[in-house]
Amino acid sequence: MDRVNAIWNHPLYQEYYRRLERMEESRTFCRHQMPHLLDVARIARIRSLEDGMELDADVIYAAAILHDIGKSLQYEEKIPHETAGVRIAGEILDSLDGEAAFTEEEKRMILTAIR
Repeated sequence: MDRVNAIWNHPLYQEYYRRLERMEESRTFCRHQMPHLLDVARIARIRSLEDGMELDADVIYAAAILHDIGKSLQYEEKIPHETAGVRIAGEILDSLDGEAAFTEEEKRMILTAIR
């Protein structure tokens, strides 16, 4: 999961994650933080295995932790979070290099899942 950790540690990810965390700190339910993101990842991973899709776990977890990354822009600027999320996630994914990089096909899959 080194590639997923690279996303988590990315400065742009942290910026938007922290913004959303501040915006939702008074919410009792459905905060779009790591417990929610990991629930999404685990359910998607189980579904992938049950459906015989054999999707790479890094791709599933990357899509899951990125799927709500545009939520703060939905609150602030009324941009649908999936639209903002694809833009932010694309920037993050395109900036990863070396062992942290995803292939073009993997990036396409991740961005499609977010969209």
